[in-house]
Amino acid sequence: MLFRSPINADFALPSLPKIQVAALQTQPALAMARSRQHRAAALLTVARAARLPRAQLQAAYGWDTLGSLSARPGWSAGVSVSMPLFDGGELRDQTSAARLRLNAASQHALQTQLDLRASLSTVWGDARVALDAYRADRDLARRKQQIWQISKEGYRARQLTSLDLLLAQRDWIRGQQAVLADATRLRLALVQLRLLAGQLPVDTNQ
Repeated sequence: MLFRSPINADFALPSLPKIQVAALQTQPALAMARSRQHRAAALLTVARAARLPRAQLQAAYGWDTLGSLSARPGWSAGVSVSMPLFDGGELRDQTSAARLRLNAASQHALQTQLDLRASLSTVWGDARVALDAYRADRDLARRKQQIWQISKEGYRARQLTSLDLLLAQRDWIRGQQAVLADATRLRLALVQLRLLAGQLPVDTNQ
């Protein structure tokens, strides 16, 4: 029975900055936080606009009803400007409330981004440790497999006892179990990284 690696030999863990860039662009929770921030900013703009002066342009074309000497119709235009005289009450409260909502939404978006970066760093570190342990145990398991093969040949040649063969086989099995445990830890960390980056897990042989 040949030793088969559950992870491709050429597998390389993506760099943390690359994962972070992808996560900041596609993570749904962060996108929702930013959307709430943009909506709060728009509401603040509307609230501020309600306190600004409003200009209206009026134009008309026709005969002068005031008795002009002109024999032809002409244009008339006018501009009016209006602004709230007492904006210290409801309008000011609306602006203050909108500003508070924007501050809260901005803080939430920032905290979501910081939490995402921290989670990615933690999970990426777990994946790095699992990958290093997997590679070390994989090489050790291959050596244990070679020892077991040699032990079988020695047993057939009656140079080793059945106990020697049993111990060699037990070490080889334990080596395989360690490799599978490391591979499971690595796959779990990779799934967590994909979820944090806003991607669905995929069933591939990494």
